[in-house]
Amino acid sequence: TVESRVNQGSRFMAELEFEEGELSLTVHADQGETCDSKVTDIFKGRCFLVAEDNEINAEIAESMLEMAGATLDIAHDGAQAVAMFDGQAPQTYDAILMDIQMPVMDGRTAARKIRALPREDARQILIYALSADAFVEDQRASMEAGMNGHFSKPINFEEMQKTLAEALKMRDSL
Repeated sequence: TVESRVNQGSRFMAELEFEEGELSLTVHADQGETCDSKVTDIFKGRCFLVAEDNEINAEIAESMLEMAGATLDIAHDGAQAVAMFDGQAPQTYDAILMDIQMPVMDGRTAARKIRALPREDARQILIYALSADAFVEDQRASMEAGMNGHFSKPINFEEMQKTLAEALKMRDSL
């Protein structure tokens, strides 16, 4: 439904119905806790750096990661992401989710700068592109910039959670 009032704004409401078991993440409104699952357990206690200049996209990423038990810091451009990563102690972040098109410094340039930092964790940190660009050449450009993967917007959060969980498990086992 849509409600609109002149000079006051508009309100948009949508109701979505899902079959039981379609979602891998369930939140109990009365408890505010995330149900345990193999995919989301890996996120508990993890810390992510999210570089995203769009406030709504940043809030969505924040909600999804926090519901899975992770914490995060948000950078609003690539230069801020590089500074935040470099300003933290080694191993502070478990992964970086990097928007590609941002002001000041784009995500691929930021990934290259992070990879070039004189720290061991700069070469090992998982960096994933977040981009509306979904062509194979866009994904290739992200990989060439030193990223571990490329998620196309709109983000399929279930796929992103599974991919990140697998990558974190693999990295932890090294």
